[in-house]
Amino acid sequence: ALRDLLGYLCSGDEKFRFIDLRSACTADSTKGIYLNRESWRESLRFKKFGVVKAGEVPFEIVPATKALNGNNLIVLKGRNGITRDYPQRVEIGNLNLSAARLHFLGGVGGWGWPYGGDEAKGMPVAKITVTHSGGQTESWTLTNGVHLVDYINNTHECPESKQVPDLVNGGQVRTFSRELKIRAPIQRIALESFNTAVAPTFVAITAETAENATQAKR
Repeated sequence: ALRDLLGYLCSGDEKFRFIDLRSACTADSTKGIYLNRESWRESLRFKKFGVVKAGEVPFEIVPATKALNGNNLIVLKGRNGITRDYPQRVEIGNLNLSAARLHFLGGVGGWGWPYGGDEAKGMPVAKITVTHSGGQTESWTLTNGVHLVDYINNTHECPESKQVPDLVNGGQVRTFSRELKIRAPIQRIALESFNTAVAPTFVAITAETAENATQAKR
């Protein structure tokens, strides 16, 4: 982990800042995270932890052994399995961070599209709300089959996020970005599900502080 961190600091990526999600994490990636905890294959089985890159953007994947209360993923409330017991909304606070763009590692969920077929495609499944100093907010809605797909294999694609190859054993993890229209410092970020059949899952968030923020897929 120290080697990865030093490599990141020396890589010329100083414009990126990892956002610490540990206080908001709800699930342990080494156990089942959707149907039940015993089904350990029903999870995001990472090939490595620490600093990884999706294109030009670095992310920090925290191992469960170094997470608070053993949880290293944010899985939000759904209507199936143990996801019924997850919180519908979590918040990452006390950030005081200036950024031009936020990059997200996740873009998958339990029972995401193509589960449910065409009727489930386009259904709102998660909402991201950023609160800035002064109380101004901006938010985005993630929809099923457009921004997010099922975690279970890597053949499912959607137009508004991009698959990160060779990061998990089986299944997939995706990345997407959002440009911030309000440039006042970020105070907190809320992640919320719509309590549908889909249990949206987030792995990491990286803030890009430079004004010439990377033009990643929106």
